[in-house]
Amino acid sequence: MQQNIGVVKMQDFSRYTFRVNLDHQINKKIKIGLSTLIVNSVRNGENLNILGGAMQENPLGEPYDANGNLVFLPTNDGLRTNPFSELVSGVNVDENKRYRTFNSLYGEWDIAKGLKYRVNFGPDLTVGRAGRFIGAFTNANRGGNASGSINEQFLFNWTLENIITYNKKFKDVHNLNFTGLQSIQRDRDERTTISVNGIPAESAAYHRLGDANQITGANTDLIEWTLLSYMGRINYDYKEKYLITATVRMDGSSRFGTNTKFGIFPSFALGWNMHEEPFIKNIAAIDQMKLRASWGAIGNQAITPYQTQALLGRTAYAWDNTAAFGYRPNSIGNPDLRWETSTTSNVGLDFSLFRGRISGSAEYYVTNTTDLLAPQPLPTSIGFGGFTTNVGETQNTGIELTLSTVNIDRGGFQWTSDFIFNRNRESIVSLANGKVDDIGAGRFIGQPLSVFFDYKKIGIWQSNEADAAKAFGDRVGQIKVEDFNGDGKIK
Repeated sequence: MQQNIGVVKMQDFSRYTFRVNLDHQINKKIKIGLSTLIVNSVRNGENLNILGGAMQENPLGEPYDANGNLVFLPTNDGLRTNPFSELVSGVNVDENKRYRTFNSLYGEWDIAKGLKYRVNFGPDLTVGRAGRFIGAFTNANRGGNASGSINEQFLFNWTLENIITYNKKFKDVHNLNFTGLQSIQRDRDERTTISVNGIPAESAAYHRLGDANQITGANTDLIEWTLLSYMGRINYDYKEKYLITATVRMDGSSRFGTNTKFGIFPSFALGWNMHEEPFIKNIAAIDQMKLRASWGAIGNQAITPYQTQALLGRTAYAWDNTAAFGYRPNSIGNPDLRWETSTTSNVGLDFSLFRGRISGSAEYYVTNTTDLLAPQPLPTSIGFGGFTTNVGETQNTGIELTLSTVNIDRGGFQWTSDFIFNRNRESIVSLANGKVDDIGAGRFIGQPLSVFFDYKKIGIWQSNEADAAKAFGDRVGQIKVEDFNGDGKIK
């Protein structure tokens, strides 16, 4: 159980958690298990900004009259209401309730020596309701009609995995491990929203929205997506000295087009435990030293579902003198949308010295991302602001250095130090039109994805620079901007 009280009245958070773990060995070969986590949370006042309203209040107002009653409009101008009126019981209700149960069920079958099958099933269910009520005597309604709304969400996500593993040791020096995986993940997100105005009984808050005078908004929504994956991985080592890992996976996402749903992502890694070599094993100062190198690709599907389809949106029409609702194109579909792929090459060294007193790692990497998923802006004159597409290629290069030391470890007293240094450089390699800047989208070749360009301010125009300022259309006292090309114009 967890309870947090906010610094402002009506702001608090409570959470109740229940967890259970069960494992059962049916026989020598079959084992099953269950892990369940149930959470109930209530958050009040998440969207209340009473302190912000108080800071905008005229300090000359009187919040209370001579009898100690709240003054709703404390100043003669009537621009702001009394912030204390927002704290009156029942006037502002902002309650967010959330119920979630996350489960993990598994079964294991030892088919033969070294051969094992495992199935995992993970259902995740979330039910949420956000209720909002704003009374008449609040700054939002200023003595008008009370309003309210409800937002409900039903979210169900589940994952099913089938895993088979095989382990074999040959002649006490060769170790082989194979892992095969097939998995499917599905997500269903249902949402319902209703907002009203003119709630007759404020004591009902948002629980009787059907009694309101006016429905100001009502909507339902459904978002679904599916991910299907296959993976095979082989690990091999010789005397635990030389290590090889090879992996290939294929992922299919419903978020992409019919002909581009699947992507194939291989990877390969090598490792050398140098401390197992005779020429290092005799060096007492070295506990562990491992040189590693890897190359691999991963995919990214982090876009909103239905981006491949041209969606419709409701709009208002006038048929002669009769108002009616209709539909219009609301977005541009991109059926060729495909996986974003990041390919990384990595070289690293891990070490431990003097019985663990000094340890750390050094790493260098280069990541090339192709088919970058990003929004592409369009001139609004065509009726659309933009669409999602694969815009180009970026590159990240960097180094990471870590060093940990045990300075003192004596008599129950320990002093350790950790040093971390990393550097990363990102740049756009190419865009949809090749190595050409896309000024409209704010993307520039050789620059990071997020970059800002601005004028270079070099001072303030002084009184003795009036004529020079006038040449640029400025006046004395305004900011002086550097003219890089010397043409007398700031563009």
